[in-house]
Amino acid sequence: MNNCSSPFSILPSSCKLNHPQTDRIRAYCYRHLLVVIRQDLRTPRPTGWVQLNFVVNDVTALQQELETTARAAFATLDAAQREHIVRFRLKSGVMRNQRKVDRLEVYEPEGFLIGFDQPRH
Repeated sequence: MNNCSSPFSILPSSCKLNHPQTDRIRAYCYRHLLVVIRQDLRTPRPTGWVQLNFVVNDVTALQQELETTARAAFATLDAAQREHIVRFRLKSGVMRNQRKVDRLEVYEPEGFLIGFDQPRH
């Protein structure tokens, strides 16, 4: 699905999805990284929605590392102010591609999400 021959190319039109009254989804490949952009038609955002997904071995350890780094980087801000910059959410047993994973989601307020999936064994 993500065979990209040039540094920036649009994937085949089969990777474009439109859900009437709900959203429009477009997939792009940049330097062999699949980037999916979602335009939410129910809750419009000026920036759209960008989601990057990765598979990792230990989402709990990654969450601890990211939260520690965020606290240090934003040491002068209180927790409520940090929440406006970045939020973390750990989900257990989420279905992704017909399998259950534990998922760490890292949100930023302008519609950018990084998802980390840990396959369950």
